[in-house]
Amino acid sequence: MMSEQDGVLPLALGIGLGAATQAVAGTLLMRRWCGRPLLLASPREIAGYLFAAALAGLISPSCATLLLKAFGVISTPQMGLVWTIWWTGDLMGVLIATPITLALIGQPRSAWGARRFSVGLPMLLTTLLVGLGVAVTMEWDRQRNRADFTRDASSAAQDLAGRLREPLLALEGVHGLIKVKPRPTRDEFARATRGFLTQDSPLIALGLTLRVARADVDRFNAAAAADAFPGGYQARDRLRAGDLRPPADEDMMAIRLIEPLSRNASALGVNVRTIPGARAAIEKATSLGRPVASAAFQLSQDKEAAVGVVIYQPLYRGQPADTRESRRSGRSVAKTTPSRACSLGAAWPRYSG
Repeated sequence: MMSEQDGVLPLALGIGLGAATQAVAGTLLMRRWCGRPLLLASPREIAGYLFAAALAGLISPSCATLLLKAFGVISTPQMGLVWTIWWTGDLMGVLIATPITLALIGQPRSAWGARRFSVGLPMLLTTLLVGLGVAVTMEWDRQRNRADFTRDASSAAQDLAGRLREPLLALEGVHGLIKVKPRPTRDEFARATRGFLTQDSPLIALGLTLRVARADVDRFNAAAAADAFPGGYQARDRLRAGDLRPPADEDMMAIRLIEPLSRNASALGVNVRTIPGARAAIEKATSLGRPVASAAFQLSQDKEAAVGVVIYQPLYRGQPADTRESRRSGRSVAKTTPSRACSLGAAWPRYSG
């Protein structure tokens, strides 16, 4: 297969050959229909000149369009538009440049010299004015596009800020419950989150994730069984394609509670550390000590593997140490061991507006 760089030279040579062929054909046609020397002094000569320019002008656009298609630069639906623009540009160039050039250097000078100011100068000034008008129009269009982009970007930013405000408020509200009762029951968590998970809310779920050592998983599962989840409870690694395989001695970050349970039960017990996007967000949130949104990933509770975003807020027993080193490590927490750390998560569909 020909690489992109290998195809540049043949493409350029082909287009150049087409342009040269067009110039030769145009010269021959003008000599045949306009005679020599080229004076453009009679209606017959002018008509022959226009017809020769239009007919010869078919060569270069046709060659260029076919070559661009053959080299994969344009697609088949684009060929008509490319050909039309190319032919129009060539024709306008010939119709404008030829009279100006002949007025300046055309032979015989006795015929063309007198037209230098009556034909050449007006056409040259007109061309310059048209070019200036095009440049000004393009600048206006660029400024308008920039203004439209700025307005749309500002609107999107405000919309995104509004979408982020709700999960942050929800996390802060549930955080109040965790401060009062670090280990809420299933019913207590459901009551605390019910007001944030209304039918009109964009949130898919609110959850509590606890850090548990691998050696304590059995006791952790037994304690969770007291909440009598309909399908039981089992802390486990997620094993979907692309998920991580953590070391055998690494603590789990298992989803202990999640609401509404009816549509999120399959996410219960999932070790979010096995999900690359969730793991990165949790580590960053732990390091910074504030909520962090994850990259979009396939949600554990969605059977159709829909993509969503989760905001994680780190929680500690006691107060986290407020030093740069401790925040960077994400481990040092005053009066708190790593195995007791936990986080809140708010999930909602990926924004696609």
